[in-house]
Amino acid sequence: MSIRQYVQVKALALPDPAVYCPANGYDYNPIIYTPPIPMMTPPAESIVLLCSNLSSNSIYISGSALLTYTVYNSVGTFVYTENKAANYPFQYSYPTGASVPYYTIIVTPQVGSHILTFGIGSHPSFGKNQPIYKAIYNTPYLTSMQGAFSTCPYFKACDIISTLDNVTDMSSCFNGTPITYFKFPSHMNALTTMQYLFQSSNIISIDFNNCSFPLLTIMSYMFNLASYVKSLMITISAPKVYGFVSFATSCIALTYCNMDFAPAPTTGTVAFDNAFNGDKKLETLILPNFAASAIPFVFSYLVNGCTALKAINYRGNINCTGTSYMPIYLCPNLETITVEGDAVVTGAAAILDSGQYSTTPYIVIKKGFTGTINNAGLGIKTITFLQTFTTLVQVVCTSKAILEFNYPWLRVTKLWIGQAGAPIHVLAVDWVNSVFVTGTSSSPAIYVGGAFSAAELNAIYTALPIAAAPTYITFSPCVGYAASTKTIATAKNYLFI
Repeated sequence: MSIRQYVQVKALALPDPAVYCPANGYDYNPIIYTPPIPMMTPPAESIVLLCSNLSSNSIYISGSALLTYTVYNSVGTFVYTENKAANYPFQYSYPTGASVPYYTIIVTPQVGSHILTFGIGSHPSFGKNQPIYKAIYNTPYLTSMQGAFSTCPYFKACDIISTLDNVTDMSSCFNGTPITYFKFPSHMNALTTMQYLFQSSNIISIDFNNCSFPLLTIMSYMFNLASYVKSLMITISAPKVYGFVSFATSCIALTYCNMDFAPAPTTGTVAFDNAFNGDKKLETLILPNFAASAIPFVFSYLVNGCTALKAINYRGNINCTGTSYMPIYLCPNLETITVEGDAVVTGAAAILDSGQYSTTPYIVIKKGFTGTINNAGLGIKTITFLQTFTTLVQVVCTSKAILEFNYPWLRVTKLWIGQAGAPIHVLAVDWVNSVFVTGTSSSPAIYVGGAFSAAELNAIYTALPIAAAPTYITFSPCVGYAASTKTIATAKNYLFI
């Protein structure tokens, strides 16, 4: 005989179907913070704050205008109000012993005033460790959100229900907070910087809402050390933006980033240094479509150490005239580099430099190209031009894996292809219309290494144009070099080294 013990279990309370029902517009999203009490409707020009009585720390708020702070309990009953002069902080603790865990503070301007700046002040004792969970902004006159909730450990959500066309600065606004979701308004006509906006935060999802940022210039460090964001689809209008230094550095969960800017940015020196450095799960990166090839680029260590990266797409025009060291470095799984627009490469290291330890099979250039394909990776197998063009270019691809380079329409000034042991044995450019630099004994105009036979080398020597001045070349890393007829080239003013 068995003995059964019956334990009374209290049933869990069911959600109120009148509220939590999809038919009533309820759409649960675990990324979006759900307040424990209903948020009060913001009056005209106001900020509504959801606060908690669960912490012993008080609320300490700073504002630069004549503001009124009104406190309501969890069911919307008035508790307290206080007027503050400009630049005087509001400090408040909910009544001791109150059983209300959450309450609301509504900030409104006094007569003749407007909310221009607003933020969590740093208390002398506990800094920004204040129990504020959510804010709703109805602030059309606001001029700055700089550092508004920075490092506030409770802050999880911010809704914007008004225009923010006077806000110039959002830098560090949510830096170091547990915020998980944010939606931009459709336009922010005065904003110039959002650097550090989500740095070290818990941000997961951002709705850029096709936002127009006509004056935005700086997005540097925007997602730096944001460890939870997995995907970024940045569809905005920002014609003046140029600063992306450390944009999403060490985002350990990021797998996909697409930066789609329309119209394309047209001004500034574009800085992408360290933009995705250390994003070890990043697989696909699509960079913005910059409008003018005259815009200089600097992006050292752009995707340094992105060990899962498979594809990188330079959607628009690229002008790498600045000094950029190893933009693509330590990316062993990179499969494709694509340049869709015009590319001008004259910097110390090039946009297409895939760097050490890369085994990238393909470089795809969809439009025009001017400059240098510089040291395009030890593992590059194929360089593909999808459109013809007549500009003179330099090609420097000393890859040990290059298979062929067969573009009889391509005009070059410098040509370095392959190395000893490379499988390449097909090489063609527009020799007649190419204008080679004279080079030096240490930096020749032509360097070719690979599996070329003596007969294949003789065909290349024959195709070479007559050099206007003594021009240095080397084919010695080729299999058939020793048996080739070098006098074919020396008769045309070429010097073998």
